[in-house]
Amino acid sequence: MQFAASKLIGTPEMPTLESVIHCGAGHCKKCGIWFTVQNGKTVVCEKPEVNKIPISDKLKAAGVKRPPKLPDNLR
Repeated sequence: MQFAASKLIGTPEMPTLESVIHCGAGHCKKCGIWFTVQNGKTVVCEKPEVNKIPISDKLKAAGVKRPPKLPDNLR
């Protein structure tokens, strides 16, 4: 399993992760489950919503655009 770092709170016997984790971090493409650990127990979660930061009008006028989506084999 691969996953991103998350701040650990609580005791070592009953840890809690501060944020949700994507199993495989999107790389293995096998399950893609989102989960967290609360009081030492794994809890399956819904995929978190991503709030895209809007590009300001000045930046758009200067030619700034969102990057293209990566192909699946590069995620």
